[in-house]
Amino acid sequence: MPHRTTLATVTAVVLATALAAPANAGTITAVDLGTLPGDTTSIATGINDAGTIVGHSYRHDGTTGKSFGTAVKWNAAGVITRLPVPRADPESTVFALNDAGTIIGDSIDAAGKRHALRWDPSGAVTPLAPLPGDVGTGAHHLTADGTVYGTSSSEHNNQRAVRWSRNGTPTQLENPFGAGLYSYITAVDGANVLGYVTNAQGVITFVRWDANGRSTPLLSTYLYPKQVNASGVIAGWGDGFRGVLLKPGGTPIDVGASQSPTGINSAGRVIADQQPNWPLATPVTWSPDGVLTALPLLPGNLNGSTADINDAGVIVGASTTWTGPHTPVSRAVRWNPDLSVVVLEGPPGRTEATANALNEKGAIVGAAYGDGANHAVLWRG
Repeated sequence: MPHRTTLATVTAVVLATALAAPANAGTITAVDLGTLPGDTTSIATGINDAGTIVGHSYRHDGTTGKSFGTAVKWNAAGVITRLPVPRADPESTVFALNDAGTIIGDSIDAAGKRHALRWDPSGAVTPLAPLPGDVGTGAHHLTADGTVYGTSSSEHNNQRAVRWSRNGTPTQLENPFGAGLYSYITAVDGANVLGYVTNAQGVITFVRWDANGRSTPLLSTYLYPKQVNASGVIAGWGDGFRGVLLKPGGTPIDVGASQSPTGINSAGRVIADQQPNWPLATPVTWSPDGVLTALPLLPGNLNGSTADINDAGVIVGASTTWTGPHTPVSRAVRWNPDLSVVVLEGPPGRTEATANALNEKGAIVGAAYGDGANHAVLWRG
């Protein structure tokens, strides 16, 4: 591994009340988004500012006992549509959408190989080609202007970081140790493209790629970049999974132990899950200066998780209690900018829920459980 050094430590840690009464939710309406005809389960994973929602609808094969997922979108009126795939692949997934309505994801063939796809706002699909000689692709990151980043993989699953043009042509991002060696993108926002490359011995170097695909080392210290915003503020892992915040031109700030950043907004506020005692996690937020604050849970709950944050500082995720040693029960929650917690009630008969994403207008999507299955949900109001 690269040489590592101790990072400057932020000693000021602000702890919010561990258990807090939920704030008044006002008028929030939960809409059951349903499934594709014949399917039993669905989940919503993203929503843009126009109100377009993406996610998955699942069908169960009674013969094999397996479930198969289909990439779907819901329009602003809540009407579900199957996203087409250009092959007869049995499964498809969605990874991201932008405010223009472009969506990226994969189809998965019978052999388990993934094939990256981009859907335009009308639903028309473009396959994203692999590098010459490769057999699989994965689309993982989408920018506001429609640029797609992901991986091209060989028959033996050696993955290389790529960027696709609008016509689906791939460009390999530089690995300075050799074009055939492993590389992977971990975080993208605008022109900030971060990830890692390996050398012939498998040693990892974390890098930043420029607009021409050239790489430069990110730091001389260890920093796995998990999240980045358009200003180039990075949240990630340091030594031993310690949380690290890095501003452009600044010194890495150690935010605390056992941190897994899950989001960052334009102001540089970070959300993360702190997991010193896995699987129990404490949802936390870091200020733009790296001060850690624990987010309050619902009364009687033991742990929770963060999922998304918008530029207004609204956070969504889940607060969880346990009805048995292996039986977690989650409630979808919203943390307001003042960090008060609000319960997001599910549709009738679907109390257990999780919130997965929100847009800049405050609309929230996720899934709620009832009648033996999850259904995608939109919370608005």
